Amino acid sequence: MMGKLGLGHDRDTPAPERVQDFEGKLPNNVDAKSLRCVAVACGEFASAAIATTPDDLNILFTWGNNRSGQLGLGDESPRFKAHYVAMQDEKGANLSVTHVAMGKDHTAIVTVTGRVATWGENNFGQLGFPCEGLQLSPQFIGEKYLRDAVQVECGERHTSALTKSGTVYSWGSGETHQIGIMDNVDQPLPVKVEGVVANRITVGMSASAAFTQEGDVYMWGYSLESAVPIKVPALEDQFVVTGDIGSDECVALVTGISQDVFAVNLSGEEEEEDRDGGEQQEEQNSIKVERYDALKGLRISQFSCGSEHNLALTRGGQIFAWGANSSFQLGTGDDEYASTPMKIQILDMSIQITQVCAGSEHSVALASDGTVWTWGSGQMGRLGHGGDADVKQPKLVAGLAKAAKIKFVTCGRFNTGAISQDGTKLFGWGAGANGQLGPGRDPALEPKDIKLPDTKLKMLAFGDRHAACVTDKGLAYTWGNNQFGQLGRHTIETHDVPNPVKKLLPDHLASQVFCSMMTTFFLTTKGAVLGCGSMETKQLGPGAEEDVFAPVEIKCGDGKTPVKLIELSTGQIDCCALTEEGELYVWGFSFEEVPAKVLAPDGAKITLMDLGGDALLMAT
Repeated sequence: MMGKLGLGHDRDTPAPERVQDFEGKLPNNVDAKSLRCVAVACGEFASAAIATTPDDLNILFTWGNNRSGQLGLGDESPRFKAHYVAMQDEKGANLSVTHVAMGKDHTAIVTVTGRVATWGENNFGQLGFPCEGLQLSPQFIGEKYLRDAVQVECGERHTSALTKSGTVYSWGSGETHQIGIMDNVDQPLPVKVEGVVANRITVGMSASAAFTQEGDVYMWGYSLESAVPIKVPALEDQFVVTGDIGSDECVALVTGISQDVFAVNLSGEEEEEDRDGGEQQEEQNSIKVERYDALKGLRISQFSCGSEHNLALTRGGQIFAWGANSSFQLGTGDDEYASTPMKIQILDMSIQITQVCAGSEHSVALASDGTVWTWGSGQMGRLGHGGDADVKQPKLVAGLAKAAKIKFVTCGRFNTGAISQDGTKLFGWGAGANGQLGPGRDPALEPKDIKLPDTKLKMLAFGDRHAACVTDKGLAYTWGNNQFGQLGRHTIETHDVPNPVKKLLPDHLASQVFCSMMTTFFLTTKGAVLGCGSMETKQLGPGAEEDVFAPVEIKCGDGKTPVKLIELSTGQIDCCALTEEGELYVWGFSFEEVPAKVLAPDGAKITLMDLGGDALLMAT
């Protein structure tokens, strides 16, 4: 109909036919036989294509209905064959076209210089500039309103463009909020769409969508009942690459793998090659890094490795667990070992999990509403439910829910801890024989308030028999057993009252704290890692031939050029640290005293990691 197939007639065609004839004078020195099509676009009754020359000049062709001038040929006559559309700058130089889109009665393109040109019908302002009647030939939108564009898309009555910086602009009909602003009035000039930074956009008749570099999808318009961009929560676990919106707001999405996940087996036992679908690779430092495909396609926001089991949390708040399960620490409802990740269901399906932590034989999860859920071994009251019974599936810590909303949770071997949302309260429960819960030596079967000086807490850690925390001002506190100097106080006296660790590096404040079985580690605001405690596990670096009673720096790299670390993790007897460049260093009993760089396959940059008793997990 109306020649929109570009085959020289207006008849329907039941099978694909090549569009090979064209009209119009091509730019000088362009041989028609050398053209290669690189992009196409369809309107309601018109079509467009971009073809490239051997000299990398992209030229535009249009054909079909032209009642609104949407072909950009200076008239309103239809074309049954592809017709060359001249695109030139103000000086008459040919401009290369990088993107084309067609609406019902208008067309838009992006040039290699980042300029956007439009033409056709403008009854709703969809051209992006003042125009009475039809615009029969391409006209650029002023750079004052829009520049550095990389993509443009046309709805039926509106247009959107994406810039190099990820900013989205829209204009035209605002009747159904499809242009992404609160007012549902038409916009004749481009307006910035707030609340999203995108790397691709798509538009439908009455709705629009944007896709981010992180794989998130934002949508707005009639179908979403939202005037401004909102993230689509149902897609948070998926890495969405691109998609399209049809005329009836039917959305098609293309998902991809957002992360590569790798694992290092620390148990000393060789895994069977197909146990988790991975393949092993031996690196230069003899540390075997295995690609772990069992979490393929999921977007992981956190790993937590326990003594013999592991937890993974997706960006959408789903928990996956695998490994040992003799005390129900996986939360599956049984005690069967799981060789591959199992999805764990929280009883209250309305809440979203924001943090997980795997302990020795128990697990804990923090929800977005500030509630805490625990499961697994109840020995010494470490689950906080008022007794010592094991719990097979996640269960709300009711006593804590009554006391405060929580922002951070952690596990030790026989303890669990939490920090209130305002940072003023610290709770611990489980074993207390060494003062790790404060004064008293009895276990706490329910959350116990651990008193600290007037301060706001940022992070908490429990070891085998001691504890440590960091405040928002960069101060570190320790308490509990000090047999090996793990409290960092120059003595071996046990303390049941949290006191500050006074000696870190000059001008360094603490940003993170971790407790291993008999050691404590501090990551500073300047990217250094320090440790104190037992030398037996080789976690304190080379030269530690006896227990260390005050924090000493553990240097990564060649020891000469400073390496700035941004994340730290410790298992019972090992450590790992992540650099700004995504390089990972490991050291301890399972490795060597000197921190060694772990090389991920294909030189992948590591962004997530955690270390436990028998596994090191990392992801790109």
